[in-house]
Amino acid sequence: LCSYLICEAAASKFKVLISGQGGDELFGGYPIYRSGLATRWGQRFPNPVTSILFSASRHIPYSLGSLRSQNVHRAKKMLQAMQSPWPISFSLLRSPMSLELLNDVLSKDLKGSQQTPFGAQEKLFRHAETYDPLHQELYIDTKTYLPCLNLAYTDKTSMAHSVEVRVPLLDMEIASLVQRLPSRWKMNLNESKVLLKAVADRYLPRPIVHRKKAGFGLPLKDWFLKDLQPMANDLLSESRLRKQGFFNPKVVQTFLEEHRDRVADHSTKLYSLMTFQLWCDTYGV
Repeated sequence: LCSYLICEAAASKFKVLISGQGGDELFGGYPIYRSGLATRWGQRFPNPVTSILFSASRHIPYSLGSLRSQNVHRAKKMLQAMQSPWPISFSLLRSPMSLELLNDVLSKDLKGSQQTPFGAQEKLFRHAETYDPLHQELYIDTKTYLPCLNLAYTDKTSMAHSVEVRVPLLDMEIASLVQRLPSRWKMNLNESKVLLKAVADRYLPRPIVHRKKAGFGLPLKDWFLKDLQPMANDLLSESRLRKQGFFNPKVVQTFLEEHRDRVADHSTKLYSLMTFQLWCDTYGV
């Protein structure tokens, strides 16, 4: 929606726009890469230690004093991901659901016929098994998250307003060069996009180059508490899900209730399920 509105606003003056798409996947800009590396580091602990931490994380409240709920959620997700081997643990950080939850949310009739949840990612990781951990993360996102989400929505939302968006950072020569650079030029403990920012420092004011990252995220958490709640209750009603036969109605109802009562943030789960329901309606599934 954010991209759609930006292209709509720009269309009256510009027909071609320049985008920085690919900068995060090439230069290590997303916070999830640091979370992935921290998860991999945590897997060095003996299994009993990580198991205890994981069990304890289940009892961490949704909001913890001055810590933002997002940070609490991220910490719990990392502890959960540590229970699975690398590189599945990184895929779990990207997924709105854990392997256990994915299993619970599917109806009994569907469970036996499903492929491995992260089979596609595992195949890509095997191609990148000789890479260092950061470059494994960047490779998987360049093959999945970038083309299947970011470039897809950018193309659709710009074309909706007859605007062309160009992505110079994804020029083949640039991408090929950057992929061969060592990880320390991309991310360290204090900074992401190290090389890109070093170049940008020559031309732009420091507050712009080093400002806090701000994505195109939507306030889904609040929407499911207010505006989207009636729609979600309808599309994910127990009677509808039971008739459809894809998902376990009790698990989905728990998502709705816990989010409504602010016990947990299930917005990404609800958004995924609701989008699937709308797709079913559109194509008569």
